[in-house]
This record gives sequence, structure tokens and C-alpha cells, in this order.
Amino acid sequence: MINQLKMLNYKYKIFFQEKIKKKILQFFLFFLFLIVTLILVQKFEKYFDQKDIAKISILIFLSFITFFGSLINRLTKFFAIVLIYFILILYLTNSLLVFTDYNSSNQKNIEKILKKKGKKFDKRSLLEVVQDERKQGKEIYPYVVPREFLKKKDEKLVPLTPMPYTEYVSCNEYGEWKKIKTDKLGFNNEIFKKSFDILIMGDSFAEGSCVQNSFEPTKLFKNYSNKNAYSIGISGNGPLLSLALAHEVKNFVDFDYLVWFIYDNDFYDIKLESKSDYLKKYTEKNFLNNNYFYNLDEFIDYQKIIKNQVSK
Repeated sequence: MINQLKMLNYKYKIFFQEKIKKKILQFFLFFLFLIVTLILVQKFEKYFDQKDIAKISILIFLSFITFFGSLINRLTKFFAIVLIYFILILYLTNSLLVFTDYNSSNQKNIEKILKKKGKKFDKRSLLEVVQDERKQGKEIYPYVVPREFLKKKDEKLVPLTPMPYTEYVSCNEYGEWKKIKTDKLGFNNEIFKKSFDILIMGDSFAEGSCVQNSFEPTKLFKNYSNKNAYSIGISGNGPLLSLALAHEVKNFVDFDYLVWFIYDNDFYDIKLESKSDYLKKYTEKNFLNNNYFYNLDEFIDYQKIIKNQVSK
């Protein structure tokens, strides 16, 4: 009789332990459901605009598993196991894709080409390059473009250009970090004149980002059409930033033709730019400009503070 009572007590103990474990598991799944749902709500519009259906589908699937796993008591363990296997498969697949993508990436191919020539791909980060250059006594900054200021909703000032007469570390796509020296208005041009044949506007394509100097648009126009071109292109610029610069620069540069480089990412950029009241003024019918280049000193001091903080 005593042995039977002990056995019964043991069974009840095991039963309650299992029940508590299941409740904890259900609570954990419900907690995950809340987190996944919050991410889905916050990111849905962004992923939808970018047509990133894969991320939306994964978040919906995770939300489905965690929700029903936390509600249906008899299927809690099943959904928990499915969740674990799904996450493992997802990470393994992602790791495989990252590995495959890296080995077939442009950087990997360029590394092989440079190796044959006895050269190495400069794998230093942008900030490491800035710090190394400054140790040699150079005044140089990381290239922070106007788009980055727009992302900060609390920023009072939105510089439309990098600082004038300043050297920047820009980008590295071909094994060597490109450096940019801006002109008197803050654009990537070797010379500044009052008059040019062509005004080039747009983003990194117009600026000549990440390419050798000889392949920058202003050089190509000069070499192949004998036209003098002036670029107001800046990496990351969308339609409204480009429009704002065109308004501001027209009082300083005369030109006969306007070439506007437009790419599909501009349609995403305008979504960010349209949130800026400062930039939206440039779309008004009778609006002229903000006299930006007449107030450069204010923006220069502000950018120096920000860029020194970034490069530390």
C-alpha cells in the first residue's frame, strides 16, 4: 500500500512538472509571438516597398507557429519543435547562401585579380583608413552624405553638401579606398568655374563614386565629347535632394545642358526625402531657394562636430 502511494505521488509529481514546463513553454511562445508581430508591423511597409516577400513570409510563418503553439495545449510541443527546426534550417540556409555569395562576389573576384598582379585588397574599414591617415597628419573625414542626416528626425540642420575644400575617404569596391577632394561648394570636382557646358545631377553615378578618377562622368564627358561638365551629384541623393541642389547652385554656375542620372533606387529615396519639410519647399511653384551656399559656414561647423564624432 505504501509503495502504491509513493508511486502515485511520483506520477502526480511528474504530471505537475510536465504541466509547469508546458505552461512556461506556452508563455515563451506567446512572448515570441508578440516580438515577431511587432517586428512584422514595424517592417511590413518597408519590406513591401522593397518587394522583399521572403522576409514578410518568414515573419508571418513565425507569427503563425508561435501564436498557435501558445494557444493549443496539446500541440505546444509540436509547434515548438517545428519552430526550432525552422530556425535551424533558416540559419543553415542563410550561412550557405552567404558563403556562396561571398565566394562568387565581386570582391572575391577582384581579390583574385589583384593577387595575380602581386597586390592586396585593402580590407580596412572606412574609420580605420581615416584614423591611419590622421596619424600621418592629414585632415581627412569619413564621407557622410546628406541622406544620413535625413534619417535622424531630430536633426535641426540638413546639410545639402559635404564640406568644401575637404578631403574625404569615400568607398572601396576595387581593392583601394577612394578619396574625394571637394571644391568650393562641396562637390567632387577638380575645378570650379562660373560656366560649364553640362550640369550633372543625381546620386553616386553622377558623383563618380567608387570608380577611378578617369571614369568619373565629368572626365568622360570631357574625353569623349569635349564638353566641360560640372557635377552636383552626391552618393545617396534622391530626387528631392538633387532638385534642392539644382535650385541652390543655379546662382553660382551657368550651364547649357542638364544631365540627370536616375536609377530605380530613387523611387525609394524619395519616400525618405518627402518627410523633410525643408526639402518639400523646393517642390512649391514659386519657391526659389534657401540661399544654402550663402550660409555654408553654419553647416560646415555643424558637420565638423558630427564627423569628428563619427571618426573617433
